[in-house]
Amino acid sequence: MKKTYQMKEDGRNRIRFRIRTPKQLRDWLPKFIVKELAPDTTDQESRCQACGERLRKLFGRAVKGMVDRTVLRALVDEICNEELYQDTTPAEIVDVRQPIPVQPDLLQGFLAQILRSLNINLNFTPPQPQEPVQTVPAVSLPVHTLSETCELYLKEKEGGANMNPKTEKDRRNSLSLLIEYLGEDYDLAKMNRALMIDLRTNLLKKYPKHRKKLYPNEPLREVLKRKDVKDYISETTMTRYLEFWNGFFNWAVQADYMTKNPATGLSDRSEFYDVRELRPPFTIPELNSIFTMIADLPNRPRFMPKLYPMRYWVNLLALYQGMRLNEICQLYLDDIVMEEGLPCIRIRPDKERKQKVKNKSSIRTIPIHSTILKLGFIGYCQKIREENGTMDCGLFPPATALDGGYQRKMQQFNALIHSLPGMDPRKSIHSYRHNFDTELLNKGAQEYFIFCLDGHTRTGELMSRYARPDIHKLHKTLELVTYDGFDPFRCLNQQPISEETIKEQIKGFFLM
Repeated sequence: MKKTYQMKEDGRNRIRFRIRTPKQLRDWLPKFIVKELAPDTTDQESRCQACGERLRKLFGRAVKGMVDRTVLRALVDEICNEELYQDTTPAEIVDVRQPIPVQPDLLQGFLAQILRSLNINLNFTPPQPQEPVQTVPAVSLPVHTLSETCELYLKEKEGGANMNPKTEKDRRNSLSLLIEYLGEDYDLAKMNRALMIDLRTNLLKKYPKHRKKLYPNEPLREVLKRKDVKDYISETTMTRYLEFWNGFFNWAVQADYMTKNPATGLSDRSEFYDVRELRPPFTIPELNSIFTMIADLPNRPRFMPKLYPMRYWVNLLALYQGMRLNEICQLYLDDIVMEEGLPCIRIRPDKERKQKVKNKSSIRTIPIHSTILKLGFIGYCQKIREENGTMDCGLFPPATALDGGYQRKMQQFNALIHSLPGMDPRKSIHSYRHNFDTELLNKGAQEYFIFCLDGHTRTGELMSRYARPDIHKLHKTLELVTYDGFDPFRCLNQQPISEETIKEQIKGFFLM
């Protein structure tokens, strides 16, 4: 069907040209380009059609990075003027102006009268010519190469107080890719928006997953031309690269190496996906399948007894405590504490132990859910303490600290989750947090207490700076988590232990 670009206003004898601009160009253009044609304009329909087709081609080239977007508005106006307003046969222009004779004496007297009214002395001596001023040759500005500025940026970042080794490694790799694609001597001042679009389209979207392992000795430009690549980096990884580049360009602007950040807005995650659909929660049947599988692991070939307690408890703590994976895996025995008569888990950073948190709101103390206690969690803690003879040891011995944290061995459990029939590949251990938040919101819990339990950033000065949660109200909120239709005791073939046994375990662990 032929697309139309003209719009007639009801009740008025006027025609308007109208076209919607692509979402990717909204930083430079309005949502709609609207131009009003004069009533007597000839060939209105054909003019609107021609203008629309030319603008569509321009938008397509701009989205692909083939047009400098800083001049995009001027190009749009030029096309509209050519197609909508210029006459096909312009009328002949006749100059009817005639020269007017002026008498010199009359003009001189008139000027003198004006100068006297302005108190300007007519008897002035004209300035004598001076020696010509010698001009200083222009000094060329220094060129800031990409490799040099990247190295300065990385050195400054590596000296920070809150340095994360994994983040620093990822940041260095992202900048190394930028240098490899553009060259070490690339002038930083030449960076522009069109180039960033090119990098996203022709580099990141064509960059193979595990490239260094699959094509170790092949130049980057040759790798990008390959047609046999089976798997490219994900949209999440692509956005991660853009975020690192955006941070580098922001630093370069502040350091006066650049005048403008060309990557602003390119790392907006909402451009790639709906955040709510990134990692959906598990369904109740899926939870039943996962924990039934956990109970069956000892009966499988290649069973690893040392990893089993970790796989058993980490899944339960993630589901009923709402904790992040690394927060659970990095726990020490002395992170299990008593607060106002309630057994709790303390999440905190510790440089010597390499324990870390995502943000300040992640530092928290939360009560332990009754389901976790009835499954014998304190008894497990007591056993680890007896085996090591100290509280200064990890709650899960197989978990060791690496640059990315303690969670590496538990990340392998995601493969077991994905092996279940019909499992959504987007779901992982982190999906338990989505279950946790969804359950509390559906039960009518206050958002403040949800944020305090799962360590989300609390906004506003009152919530983030002054408010402190009551541990008993947190416990009451936590007990709202029940997951109707899911019975962990049945799935794990466990009987809930009694309240008396729980009290004895608490007494034995904390008073040992």
